[in-house]
Amino acid sequence: MDLGERTFERAVLAWDADPSRSGFQGIAFTGTFDGRGHILHNLDIRSSGEDRSHVGLFGMIGEGGQVRNLRLVNVTIRSGEHAAYVGTLAGQVEHAVILNCSSWGTIRADEESRHIGGLVGAFQGSSLMERCSSSGHVHSKEDSDNVGGLVGWSAYGSDIRRSYADCVIHGDEAEDVPGCHGGLVGFNDGSSIVECLAVGDVTAKKDVVLGGLVGRHGGGAAEGQIVNCYSLGNVVADGGASVVGGAIGICDDVVINSYSTGVVGADAGSSHAGGFIGLGGERAVGCFWDVETSGAATSPGADGKTTEQMMRLSTFVHAGWPFDGEDGPVWRMCMDGIGYPRLVWHAARRGDLRCPDGAGMEDLRLLAESWLADDVESYGRADVTGDGRVLLDDFDVFSTHWNP
Repeated sequence: MDLGERTFERAVLAWDADPSRSGFQGIAFTGTFDGRGHILHNLDIRSSGEDRSHVGLFGMIGEGGQVRNLRLVNVTIRSGEHAAYVGTLAGQVEHAVILNCSSWGTIRADEESRHIGGLVGAFQGSSLMERCSSSGHVHSKEDSDNVGGLVGWSAYGSDIRRSYADCVIHGDEAEDVPGCHGGLVGFNDGSSIVECLAVGDVTAKKDVVLGGLVGRHGGGAAEGQIVNCYSLGNVVADGGASVVGGAIGICDDVVINSYSTGVVGADAGSSHAGGFIGLGGERAVGCFWDVETSGAATSPGADGKTTEQMMRLSTFVHAGWPFDGEDGPVWRMCMDGIGYPRLVWHAARRGDLRCPDGAGMEDLRLLAESWLADDVESYGRADVTGDGRVLLDDFDVFSTHWNP
């Protein structure tokens, strides 16, 4: 479906009826929206007025709502000053479920904006997001806060699983707010992030908190965790008094079995800069960063390794990473010296279902064995698209990456 013939001034569905009042003033979407793999093209929202909130395809997805199997392509969102809750799919999600959704596009938020995410602006209230992704660009001007490639602010017991962001994040300086920016999540305030990754660069000017995965993790009322995640993007602050981490800027909560590899760049006046964590990290376990590719010699809460060590299976096995388990492996490394650990589910999204690396005959065999299966015990990793079955869509993805 092509929406390119119209430019919207607010959310397309479940919009905020009175932006001048605080909080959401409208009727939240609480039904089920199943895109069945269809694509919405060229969504264009120009919300230019001040204090506009809840901007996206959905303004607000509320309790019991579910959106699944939907792709957004070539989205453009421009929001004015003091905007809040901005995302391509939804501005705010609370007590709801987002499954197997993706977006590609650009968000430009004006100054003093908050809760800006590549897919969802704010993700709260025991909501669940699984097998979702975002790619493109997220730009914010000065004094903006909680800006992320996938989610701007994740809070209050929400759960993000098996999702990723490939967004370039760029912010200006922050003088009156923390200015948290992250490749996946800007501020993780008491939610779980499990088996996720971010690969885009995160840059901003002075007085900011930057992380390749999460800008700030913890520090709120509830406790959160990051488990089995990684970031590959470069993280660079152009000015002083910033906190910069290859994976996490400020870390006050639990982090387990995660790593980062991107360049960590910070002005000499930056308060804290680390290869994996910028500040904190007392509750990090089994975490690593690449001292060669990052250019960072130190980091709290993690062990620095050379590139050769980071590409060695034994480094992670000795730390207790789950390469095997009752529910199947979480991580995989097919051969030493070839690459960093990969999440099994993410490799499968590229048709790479079994070792060796790449989509080849071994993967085709597994796909054939699972053909037409519709229960998880039968299809397992062969469900490339994540829609709960193995059909032609899965073969299409596999064939795109075919490399025998």
